Amino acid sequence: MRRLALLCDFYGSTERDLSGERLAIQNARRRIVAARDIAAGETLDEENLIPLRSNRGIEIAQWDVVVGRATSREISRGAPLEWTDLK
Repeated sequence: MRRLALLCDFYGSTERDLSGERLAIQNARRRIVAARDIAAGETLDEENLIPLRSNRGIEIAQWDVVVGRATSREISRGAPLEWTDLK
């Protein structure tokens, strides 16, 4: 029992405080996705884009770079945006 107590003291609590990681967790794997069908040549804005979790597409960190750009092709609702989709 003493050894177990020593190990618990050594490793610390099993509870984790994630409050400092909240923003990172919230934005983990988020990508820029079409909120609705977008026509070729349409300018991208907050109305036709939405950040969603996805394993592919442009990362949410690039939001300000993407907003204001025009599309090079039609993009279906729910499709993650790729750099090749932009003019």
